[in-house]
Amino acid sequence: MKPCSEMQERIARGDILLSAEQQHVATCTSCASVVMAYSVLDQTLDAISHDVPAGFADRVMAALASEVASPPRRWFERPSIQLALAHAGALCAAVNVARFLARVLLPSIASGGVP
Repeated sequence: MKPCSEMQERIARGDILLSAEQQHVATCTSCASVVMAYSVLDQTLDAISHDVPAGFADRVMAALASEVASPPRRWFERPSIQLALAHAGALCAAVNVARFLARVLLPSIASGGVP
């Protein structure tokens, strides 16, 4: 990995840069643009940040748990049924290709023609 890409990853993670790394950022236009972009992003997020309502995470996790715990309501929403329907569709496609070959290509080959 190149030094600039490593430096930019550290900037993106929010790591504290050593003095030599700070000097590199001051002289490298590529790294300086990353610092500028993340500075603007941090300032924007600070300006629009709101407090999370009390119990928000608990309500979200409870809603997710109820979605995961409840089985699918319709028969065709079960993964095993969906897999069986996909296999049936693939079988129909294979049969139709075989019928096409048998009706169109095989008679022409049998009569000495080129497919």
